[in-house]
Amino acid sequence: MSDGRAIDIHCHFVTTECLDRMSAADPAWKFQREESSPESFLIQINDRKVGPMRLGGFDLDRRLKEMDEAGVDVHVLSPVPYLMLYEAEPEAGEKLARLQNDCIAEAVRAHPGRFEALATVPLQDPVRAIAELERATGELGMRGAEIGTHVRGRNHDDPDIFPFFERAAALGAFLLIHPYLVAAADRLGNYGFINSLGNPIDNSIAGAALAFGGVLERLPDLKIGIVHGGGLLPYQHGRLGRMVEVRPGTGEKLTRPVGNSLRQLYFDTLVFDGPALEYLVKTWGADHVLMGTDYPFLMSDPRPVETVNALLDIPEKDLDLIRGGNAARLLRLGG
Repeated sequence: MSDGRAIDIHCHFVTTECLDRMSAADPAWKFQREESSPESFLIQINDRKVGPMRLGGFDLDRRLKEMDEAGVDVHVLSPVPYLMLYEAEPEAGEKLARLQNDCIAEAVRAHPGRFEALATVPLQDPVRAIAELERATGELGMRGAEIGTHVRGRNHDDPDIFPFFERAAALGAFLLIHPYLVAAADRLGNYGFINSLGNPIDNSIAGAALAFGGVLERLPDLKIGIVHGGGLLPYQHGRLGRMVEVRPGTGEKLTRPVGNSLRQLYFDTLVFDGPALEYLVKTWGADHVLMGTDYPFLMSDPRPVETVNALLDIPEKDLDLIRGGNAARLLRLGG
C-alpha cells in the first residue's frame, strides 16, 4: 500500500567534492564541474564534457526547494550516468564506484526521509560489481543500483553478467537501467538525436536482450526498471513476439512467450506526451509504471506529479501507485 508520498525513481546526483575525490583517486581520470550558465553546469570527464544539468544536480538545498515546488517528497538518487565509467579498468572502476556511492550515501543520511539511493557498480567486472552491490545495499543502506544499457558493447544476456543479476535478485535489490554510450551514435550526432532517439533505442535493446536471453525467465524475482518510458518496448512488444513466431531460433532460450518476460519490467513516466503515457499505463499496467524525471538534466520533467495527475482516464488508486506506491514497494520503503 502507498503512504501517499510522491517518489521520483529517476534522478541523478553528484557533488563537486565527490568529483574532486574521484580525480585524486586515479591519475588516469580527471573530473571537474564547469559552469555553463548561471543556472546550469557541465561535468568534464577527461577531455569530454557532458550535460548541461541544473544546479540542483549538486546543490542539495536547491534540489530540496525544487522538489517542494514540484510536489515531490522523495528523490531516489542515482549517479550521473556518464560516471558509470565501464570503460575504466576494473580496479579503477571499483574505486571510483565506491567513492560515488559513499558520497550519495552521505547525502541520504543528511536528509532522512527526503532521499533514497541507488548505487553504481563496476559491471565491467561482475565479481567486483557483486561485491559493491552487497556493500552498497548492506553497509550503505542503498536500495539497489543503476546500471548501463550495456557493458563495453556486451548486452545483458552475456553469460558473464548473469551472476550479477542472480545476486541482485537474491538481495531483493532494484536495478534501474539507464542509457550509456548509446548504439548508432555515429548516425545520431545532429539535432540532439543521441538523447532524443539514442536513449530510448538503447533502452529497448537492453530490455529485449534480458527477455530473449532468458535472464528474466530464469530470475522471476529480479526487479528491473527501464527509464524513458521503456523506449520502444511498450509500443513494439507485439513485433518482438511476432519475430519469435515467424523466425525459428529467435526464442530458443525461452520456454514461455517473450511477452511474459517483458512484462516483468518496470518503466518510468518520462515520455513527454500525455496520450503516450496513458497508453503505457493502460497497456503495461499501472503497477509497472514509476514516476521518473531525469532530474537535474535539462531534458527532464519539471512537474512529474502534475504529469501523472493529468491522466484523467486513469483511476485515482492507479495514479497513487504511479506517483509513489510502486516505488515504495520495489524499494521496500517503510511508511
